[in-house]
Amino acid sequence: QLAGALAHDLRNTLQLVYNIELIEDDDLSSEQMADVLSDVRMGVEDAEELVQKLTTPAADSTQQCDLTASLWSAIRQLSPTTPTGVRVTAVIQPSGWVKLSSTDIRRLVTNLFRNSCDAMPAGGVISLTLHPKEGAVELRVSDTGTGIPVEVLDKIFEPYFSTKPAKGTGLGLHTVQEIMRTCGGGVHVESTPGEGSTFVLHFPLVPAPDALPGRGRAEAALEETHG
Repeated sequence: QLAGALAHDLRNTLQLVYNIELIEDDDLSSEQMADVLSDVRMGVEDAEELVQKLTTPAADSTQQCDLTASLWSAIRQLSPTTPTGVRVTAVIQPSGWVKLSSTDIRRLVTNLFRNSCDAMPAGGVISLTLHPKEGAVELRVSDTGTGIPVEVLDKIFEPYFSTKPAKGTGLGLHTVQEIMRTCGGGVHVESTPGEGSTFVLHFPLVPAPDALPGRGRAEAALEETHG
């Protein structure tokens, strides 16, 4: 299951790397081109981390990231792949640090984003809200899609279970659940058939490190930009 989940997310990551084709657009400004190259570089780093998780799973235990900055990074990275007719809104409050890597946050958001897009074939709205709650942080990812049938609500996090067998692998939501378990958090879903679904993620916070190495500094700058 681990190998299958990582392969599933690696495929998602490679789709983001293919955004490099956007630089062929003559209408891109130098700033937009820099954003594309930054996202592609981030995708390569994510792919490298996914391979490392497969070969040395124990390395996960020491990883931490700034949740707010990593979340903005994930949202920006997905922007070029948003389907026509889908609008994304985000209300992201300053949060803190969690026991996950930035790659893990992007995996969470990517899987939930694609799940919501699949539930809205005619378009709709995906809303992300992040706010402190009871000494932790809660992320809500909502869509205005078809919703989830009541009879399968208790199965959607099972590996290889999918309501779209012709398209889905049944690993996206299972991956979300496993990542949340890694950080000591949890995820549940609220859904009304015909109206949409909301995935609620609960993140325990950890003390911020004294220094922000490497990618952490870039993420802190990103937080300042969007904050």
